[in-house]
Amino acid sequence: MVGKRKPGKYFLPGLTIILLLLTIEFYLPTLITEQLTRAISVYFYHTREIEVQQKTRPASLLLWGQIKNLSIKGSELEAKQFTINRFLMETDKIHIAILDLIINGRFNILKGKGRVALSLSEKELDRYLHRFIIEDPYNDIRLFLTKDGPSIQGLFAGEQFYLDCVFTVEKNSVICLNPQKMVATGSNNATVMNKLKELAGYSLDLGNLGIPLIIDEITVADGMLYVFATIDR
Repeated sequence: MVGKRKPGKYFLPGLTIILLLLTIEFYLPTLITEQLTRAISVYFYHTREIEVQQKTRPASLLLWGQIKNLSIKGSELEAKQFTINRFLMETDKIHIAILDLIINGRFNILKGKGRVALSLSEKELDRYLHRFIIEDPYNDIRLFLTKDGPSIQGLFAGEQFYLDCVFTVEKNSVICLNPQKMVATGSNNATVMNKLKELAGYSLDLGNLGIPLIIDEITVADGMLYVFATIDR
């Protein structure tokens, strides 16, 4: 005689599995997006706007740190040494350290490819010059962004000078300012040149943003420095 099956024998386990799948599919993406937003915000004191979006399907991939179609947009991102005017990062598929994100709040890209674009204003680059590079208590020296690139102009030791520079990239993520040609109105050019040797220390390390980027293009337009970079791990 065949025993009768109890109608509720598999109900609770089945319901548990369904609820677990629903939780993963609908709650986990929101949790990961919130954690990503917090982890990225750690690198900034203040942000005017920051938006993180990801469209990982199926959501269960997030359990292994697989993220698809990740987009990070922001404006007026105030980092430790400089403020980024606009920021955009987009990746099709990356692999992150998921436990490091959830437990420690760190955004650590293990593998993947993507693009980053950001801008810094002329005013911010000049502010950085005076905060960290050159002593100029009377603000007689200014950094300008011209159509031909960066230029340092001003007055020092009673002499008016013009110093043409170029931006270069070192160590993949460090933007440096290299002097090229100087014109001074007076005869004491050596004094001016010795002062401007301080510019050799001008560098912006974008690697401090916590993203493994490789800068491949820098352009200057409309008083802004535009930086384009690749993520490749």
